[in-house]
Amino acid sequence: MLVLAMPLMLTSCEDIFDDIFGEWSRPSQKTPDSTDPEKKPEEKTAATISYATASVSKTFGDADFINDLTNTGDGAVTYSSSDPAVATIDATTGLVSIKGNGITTITATVADGEKFTYATKTATYTLGVGTAAMTVTATGYTGTYDGAAHGITVTVATPDGATVKYGTAAGSYSLTASPTYTDAGSYTVYYEVTKAGYTTFTGSATVEIAKKAATISFAESSVSKTFGDADFTNKLTNSGDGAVTYESSNTAVAEVNASGLVSIKGNGDVTIKATVTDGKNYTYATKSVSFALGVGTPTMSVTATGYNDVYDGNAHGITVNVASPSGATIKYGETEGNYDKTSSPTYTDAGNYKVYYQVTKDGYTTFTGSATVVISKKAGTISFPSATSEHINDDNAFQIKATITGDGTITGYSSSNINVATVDKNGTVTIVSTGTAIITATAQDGKNYKYSPNSATYTLTVKGGGLNNPSKYGNGGDPF
Repeated sequence: MLVLAMPLMLTSCEDIFDDIFGEWSRPSQKTPDSTDPEKKPEEKTAATISYATASVSKTFGDADFINDLTNTGDGAVTYSSSDPAVATIDATTGLVSIKGNGITTITATVADGEKFTYATKTATYTLGVGTAAMTVTATGYTGTYDGAAHGITVTVATPDGATVKYGTAAGSYSLTASPTYTDAGSYTVYYEVTKAGYTTFTGSATVEIAKKAATISFAESSVSKTFGDADFTNKLTNSGDGAVTYESSNTAVAEVNASGLVSIKGNGDVTIKATVTDGKNYTYATKSVSFALGVGTPTMSVTATGYNDVYDGNAHGITVNVASPSGATIKYGETEGNYDKTSSPTYTDAGNYKVYYQVTKDGYTTFTGSATVVISKKAGTISFPSATSEHINDDNAFQIKATITGDGTITGYSSSNINVATVDKNGTVTIVSTGTAIITATAQDGKNYKYSPNSATYTLTVKGGGLNNPSKYGNGGDPF
């Protein structure tokens, strides 16, 4: 009861005091505040903001950056970019991110702080963003005509995703792939490399295709004919694309047309010449060839047959048949103009041999010619006795030799896995460990035999389980 009554007593005392002395005599209870005209506000200190540099130069693709801002007071700073297409800036941190090429103004704006004030509340700097350079190389082509199409190769090391276009004239890039060229010549290919934010790169490279070497040759270096014989052609082999023209040294003896067809006009000797000009893709070191044509009186009827077959160990020569006249003399030689043999020289070994012959008889025009003996190499074989061989890992070295037919030689043996087995030049195999290895023998062509394929193999399988080979381990066959 006492605690509850005390406030009532206090309140009653205040009322009593006011009743006795009046309200005007109570002590003042006014609390000072900021509007008190007698109290002056505290003055703020002057402060400034400024950037470290008034301008910054960057290249498109550079990393984010901050141009340091000095703030001498406590005011809060916010940041902005005049052109976000060039660069954006974090409004709080001032971190700048480059977005494109161009120029933008970066502005820092400060507000008065609690203790500092700013006469100039902005600071700026100019940011210039330039285009980035590319790393580009171009490779042309230099070679001899091969019938294939060739162009240039453009390699863009940086940046990724660049667009490369090509053209055949500078400034015109309408092709998405390099133009290619097949015919001999010198060609310049132009290219343009583009990507947004990078300086456009242009250049050129050259495709150089040289003419290929070619030859012309007549099948026969000399031809004998008789007046009245039919028109003929001495076959001309042209390995290129040059145009050929023909001419006769004596049109009274023989004429030749544009196709090389020879027409006999009289008796005597004449030279038929073929002349070639460089073609589009071929060039000729020797541009003319000729053959001698002898046109005589009706004389001999002679044919010569060569030989063309595979080596058989026999001797082969040419056969000359004189249909008319009878009793003619035939001589042979291994060089043109030298006929010192009464029978055809013969050949046994593989090769290509030209035999020359001369047919004579008094009152007849001498007949000369040639035929060829072609002996091709015979097919030989190389083989092992078996396609497989199995051993255990403690077996001694063993030999399985390959068998070769013909006159070729075995040049050596090899193992596909020397960790399983090795093999020496004689085919002796030394086991190293368990596993599988392919043992190969290789043959070399001989004088009269060729080998295709030129190797034989067998599969060696080495299994475990053998540890009791005295000759391999010693100590009674105990490897330990």
